[in-house]
This record gives sequence, structure tokens and C-alpha cells, in this order.
Amino acid sequence: MVIFQYSDAALFRRGAQVEGDEFEVEPWRPRIPSAFCGPLNSANRVVRVNDMGSSTLANSTYKEAQLESLALVDQYCWWEDERLAVRRVEGRQAPAHWLTITYAKAGASLVLAARSQKALDEVKAKILSQVPSTDVLVVPTDVVDLAQIEAAVKAGSERFGKFDIVIANAGKGDGFDQSMTEKEPLEWWNMVEVNVRGVYNIAHFTLPYLSKVEGYFLVTSSIGSLLRMSNASPYSISKEAANVFVEYVALEFPNVKAFALHPGSVDTEMTRGANIVAEDNVQLASATFLYLTAGKADWLSGKFLFVNWDMDELQRDWKDKILEGNALVSRIVIPA
Repeated sequence: MVIFQYSDAALFRRGAQVEGDEFEVEPWRPRIPSAFCGPLNSANRVVRVNDMGSSTLANSTYKEAQLESLALVDQYCWWEDERLAVRRVEGRQAPAHWLTITYAKAGASLVLAARSQKALDEVKAKILSQVPSTDVLVVPTDVVDLAQIEAAVKAGSERFGKFDIVIANAGKGDGFDQSMTEKEPLEWWNMVEVNVRGVYNIAHFTLPYLSKVEGYFLVTSSIGSLLRMSNASPYSISKEAANVFVEYVALEFPNVKAFALHPGSVDTEMTRGANIVAEDNVQLASATFLYLTAGKADWLSGKFLFVNWDMDELQRDWKDKILEGNALVSRIVIPA
């Protein structure tokens, strides 16, 4: 089950039937910046879901999806024990739509939590138009309001019983056109609140559930956390804080797998406002989230990842180096 926040949130839980149809992630340019791991083959690759077939697991019928040429998601059969998840979305409607639909196709029931009832209704309608059998609950919620987050999590737990996966996606940004003294102080602080406090609020109420089931906690971060750009102080600071927060989740709850992810550069209202070039496919983020919550890369818990990295190559060529060097975490680098 998932709490998804559309400019706010949603809850997924496995359903009895999954309508299986193909989706594409193309073109994809897998790459890991050399500053993190080393050079990669940057050739374009087409990732296509094909060879759909039906199988039976735990008295439920679902569709298996295998990827051609690159196994981002080998199959959807990881929904074997009514997994639950929470996801927050601020200003990333396109990726959020794909994530809710992808999880619904994987057999999830949904609890949508958002500030806007209109947005909730639109997302629910879009999900049901593609996966009519999905169980969808909507809960109006403001991510920075502790009481409202508590109520949303309570509503989800009462309806579905547990949480297995929590995806916290705080993503408030702006055009990065004002310095820290030009920007109105409360506006500056609100961005930090959404991107940090919003993630903490969800973690506070869901980590006890995740700890019981050895679940997953994912945070949608940003490459902006690594950059030092003029006029971007509230965004970069808050996203870096979110990355470190994930490290602490992994430290304090070792039986919970935690990841921070850069979702790629995709076309959204926020990226358009910041004049960011959209070069990635939103479906790639969905595939990568599924891959991680399928238990295929638990060794990366506590790390900061990019959804447009080649996960097979990461596991094959970089696993030992990452673990030995404690890489993909926040720390000061001292020149040799």
C-alpha cells in the first residue's frame, strides 16, 4: 500500500487483479557521473516492457512484465505480501501520475492524500480509467501539517492494516531568481519546511510500521542537493538535508531499507519554472522505484541514487567499490 501526495499523497495496497499492459521507457541514456563512480557506456538504450503473461501467487492473478535488454523490473510478482507504501508529491504531477498508475497496475490499492480535493479527484479518475479494479481512498492532507499527516496515515492503517513501502517525495522549488535576502523570509522557509519537515512528518508516523515488516522508505531528492547554485539556497539546502535524513533512517532503523533518489530531469511545472531541460522519461522513475522496492538492491540502503543510472551495471561493476568506500553518501572530501 502507498500514501501518495499529489502536491500531496497516496496509499497503495495489493489488489486481487492487475490489468497488465505494456509501457515503454525510451529513449534512456544510462549514466553515472564520473565524480561518483567512474565512466559508463553512455549509449542510448531502449527499455520496453514485453512478453506479458499471467501467473498465480497467493491466490491472486497478476501480470508478469519482463524488460527487454535491461532488467530494471524483472517482474511484478514482488507484490506477494500486500506491500504498502507512502508517497508525497509536491509540484511533480507527471512523475506522480505515472507512479500511482504503475503501482496500481502492479496490484496496489491506493489512498490519495493531497491539499487539493480537485487534484485528488482528477488523479483518482485517471487511475480508475486505466485500472478500474483499483481500490482508491482519498484523504485531503497538507504535508507540513503534522496532525493532517497523522490522520492520513491512521486512515490508511485502519483501512489496509500495515505499510510495507513509504515513498516520500517532497519537491517544492521555484525559478531560482532571488537571493536569500531578496526572497520573502517565510517563502524561503516554507520551501525548507515542505522538503524537509514534510519528509520527517511522514517518516515519524510510518517508520514504526515499516520496522515491523522490514519495509522500504524512499525519498525523492534532487541533483540540486549536490549543486551550489546562486539563488537556490532553500532548495539545495533542504534536498541535501533530505539525503542526510535518509542516511539516519538507515542508521536508526537498520531493518528498514532507505533510499534517496534523483528522479531525473522531466517536464513538470517546477522544472519549466526553473528553466531546466527535460531529458528523461518519467516512466524511468516508476521502474526504478519498483526495482528498489522489489528487494533487488537492498545493499544500497542509506545511499543517494539517480533513477537514470543503469542498475544492472551499478550492481555488477560498482557494488564492491561503493561498499568499500562508503560512497553515495554526504561527507566532506579532504584533498589527498
